[in-house]
Amino acid sequence: MLSSPVWFLWDAGTALVFSQPDTAKTRNLARNPSAGLHLNSDETGGHVVALEGTMAAGDEPDAETLARYLDKYRRGLGSLGMSDEQFRASYSVPLWFTPGRARVW
Repeated sequence: MLSSPVWFLWDAGTALVFSQPDTAKTRNLARNPSAGLHLNSDETGGHVVALEGTMAAGDEPDAETLARYLDKYRRGLGSLGMSDEQFRASYSVPLWFTPGRARVW
């Protein structure tokens, strides 16, 4: 399994990720839902967390969750020259990551 950086938002024990439709990511997850989520370390390289679990396309997030996601990445969207509406039109597939086990060091 090869990990790729993604934007995500924790929501009630799962992580919300958005994907463009018909990508290698969505095709691969349809065949095998195993996924990993690796979290940043602190400034000195400590406190690393690697999660393994499953990720699958699912229901649209509720309005509050979507707003929190978009607020979290407001600067990133701006740097891409994308509005909220443009982002959601392009990244229209909500994926939900459910952690199964963690490695922490």
